[in-house]
Amino acid sequence: MTEQELNALHAQALLDKRKAEIAVLKAKLSTLTEKMQVAQHTELAIFEHSLADAEAKLAELTEASDDTWHSVKHRVESAWDALTAAVTHPALK
Repeated sequence: MTEQELNALHAQALLDKRKAEIAVLKAKLSTLTEKMQVAQHTELAIFEHSLADAEAKLAELTEASDDTWHSVKHRVESAWDALTAAVTHPALK
């Protein structure tokens, strides 16, 4: 297995973990009061946007040629950092 394939598999596993976390957050939202749901919904939207961006970057990584995948890898890492910041935001805890 190439380094590119290993990186893609690792990134996919991390994204799958974040998807599970968003499912938990959505379940928590249903138990909150309406006023609290509005505030949390905004934070959740930011998280979902970051997740979509990270998924798009992962798709770029898996489709990148041997010559370009290193530069794409850095974009995936940046997207992952943004996603991690979004999901670990104190308002989502």
